[in-house]
Amino acid sequence: MHILSVGHFCSPCPRGGEGESNQKSSQNNYTTSRHQQTRNLPMKTTTLIASLLLLTACTTQTTHVYKPDGNKQCEPAITSLADSIDQLTNAGIKAVTSNCAIQTGMAVITVCGAPTLGIHLHEIAASDVQKAKELGYEEASNLLNEDRGIGYEITRCP
Repeated sequence: MHILSVGHFCSPCPRGGEGESNQKSSQNNYTTSRHQQTRNLPMKTTTLIASLLLLTACTTQTTHVYKPDGNKQCEPAITSLADSIDQLTNAGIKAVTSNCAIQTGMAVITVCGAPTLGIHLHEIAASDVQKAKELGYEEASNLLNEDRGIGYEITRCP
């Protein structure tokens, strides 16, 4: 019997010089093989569907939230990205990714003691956005405005 990819069986090829009894035997093997395929098909379909459902269940929708880093011009950094991650973690929010960033497309007064445009940007589960808002975070999508050229840019942390 010849085996094709993906577990499909084909009938054996008749060989020269073989009698009719061998051809009948080949037909029986083919019938048996087809029956086995048909019998296994529901199991294969069930396995495929179960795998797809599990894969879909494991994917989580995420979004980005941000919070101003609170740092002032001409002064040492008072909050770190690690502090921001800890704040989320202590509230039961897992940060998938975290970055320092700056808001772009905005003017800021240049004077010592004035706020910077620095933000802490985190990717979290969309289901945790409300908890993050209660901690003072906002959705990063609020920063995006193509018409005005506003957004954010990931930077090195101070």
